[in-house]
Amino acid sequence: MENLEKNSRSWTSGNNKIDGFIREMQLEINDPSDTIFKWVPYNQFSNIKKIGNGDFAIAKWKCNQNDVTVNLKYLNNSQSITTYELRNEARQYSIRSSSNYYNICKIYGVSQNPYTKDYIFVLQDGYCKGCGEKYEKIFYKWCKPCQIKYLKENFKNWTSENEKIDEFIQEMQLKINNPKDIIFEWISYDQFSDIKKISNTIYSALWNDGQLKYNRNKKEWTR
Repeated sequence: MENLEKNSRSWTSGNNKIDGFIREMQLEINDPSDTIFKWVPYNQFSNIKKIGNGDFAIAKWKCNQNDVTVNLKYLNNSQSITTYELRNEARQYSIRSSSNYYNICKIYGVSQNPYTKDYIFVLQDGYCKGCGEKYEKIFYKWCKPCQIKYLKENFKNWTSENEKIDEFIQEMQLKINNPKDIIFEWISYDQFSDIKKISNTIYSALWNDGQLKYNRNKKEWTR
């Protein structure tokens, strides 16, 4: 705490009210792995791109010589925002290291757009760059609406050649609710090898391509 108080003399947002809010947030740390809330100069951001239809953007933040992907939450018309309003807005996020376990976005600090003078919360990359919605599973960067959209668009790329079976598979696919869920698929028989009979109706086999799994780095389903 003493170090934070000493360090507070080395930065300023240029606004006493904002500085006070930042110090309040900093003094909420409770664990060595918690995030130290800070003032982030706007010129540390690059490649800023709006996402979705809301007030979010994705950007690169030059932090400790590293380019970190972050989300920016624009607080529109916030030039005269009160400390109370800032606190209320910040409650949606967390400085805790365990926040992702509860699917809560981490908050790193606050900045200001030098042109509009609106304030900006700097958040972890927890919002889908496709639709702008918060990921259902932040750790996996998994967006359910976009995954459902992908599956629907992919319906035309496969068929069992039986309309009823196709509808059943589509219905099963759209029940997906988690990146660890299995994508129910139509599997061509020629995908199987080393088929061995176990009982009257059960066989073992090797599935050549294997099942789809969600790749959190590529943000897509791969085999």
